[in-house]
Amino acid sequence: MTKTEGSELFRQALEAGSRRDYESAANILTRILSETDEVPEALLYLGRSLHSLGDFGKAIGAFRLYLRTSSARPEGWFFLGRTYLAASRPLESARCLRRALELGADGAETWALLGLSALRLRKSKASVEALERAVTLDPGNPRIFRGYLNALFVHAVRTLNKGDPDMARQMLSFVISNGLDGVAQRLW
Repeated sequence: MTKTEGSELFRQALEAGSRRDYESAANILTRILSETDEVPEALLYLGRSLHSLGDFGKAIGAFRLYLRTSSARPEGWFFLGRTYLAASRPLESARCLRRALELGADGAETWALLGLSALRLRKSKASVEALERAVTLDPGNPRIFRGYLNALFVHAVRTLNKGDPDMARQMLSFVISNGLDGVAQRLW
């Protein structure tokens, strides 16, 4: 495969991915990778396509291969962390997301996923701190703000159980007044 052919196939794979035709994108990217090493980004996009298809094991493999040659690239760590989280492996997810942050992926999505990883690891304080940072970076994102409110609710319950009812009341009042108002929040 010539470099021009590889570039054209890569462009086609990106177009398929943008149309959400992840199966076609994965097939094209697999073909590229089987014929040339000239397009290392193909591994990154293959991992993203496989993630979207729900094949987390193969996606993790593709991201790991990508990171062997591009370990200083934060996007590889970000997408690997996202896939580990989707595969219910929050410890590995948190490690990868922290590495992405160290390498400069200081965006709201990275912080939000780190917060979700921390919450799944039962570290509610760390989760609230990460999601707070994400809200600061993207204050208009309703999904991130909802995640923050959920993490704050969990942290409030844990704070109450540790014997600080006043702080827990303040957190629960904030959660309720900002739209996370349900039976559980009112009960606590």
